[in-house]
Amino acid sequence: MDFITIKNISIYAYHGLLPEERERGQEFLISVKIEANFAGISTTDNIQETINYAYVVEEIQTIFTSDNFNLIETLAEKIANHLLDVHQQIEGIEITVEKPRPPLPSITQGVAVTVYRSRK
Repeated sequence: MDFITIKNISIYAYHGLLPEERERGQEFLISVKIEANFAGISTTDNIQETINYAYVVEEIQTIFTSDNFNLIETLAEKIANHLLDVHQQIEGIEITVEKPRPPLPSITQGVAVTVYRSRK
């Protein structure tokens, strides 16, 4: 299997359970690891035969800013399911949604949720 990895898409949004998260918002980082078969693409060098990661980033931004969610688990699941539905070449996908600076005094390195979904 081959992979496309997109690291740390930064989006400012208003997700979370705490009132200050929904009022002030915060930065989220989204990373994506896409599994697909890219065998033969190097001979054609055609973007139409692969997964355009610029479109993937746009789709993630749209999902992330279309609504407010309590849980980053929900966001990760929505992104994974959407990308599997839209891009038939994707065999499996791993989505990590991170809050690098959650409003919790004892967490300084952030919190993250990772989901993996596949067609199998």
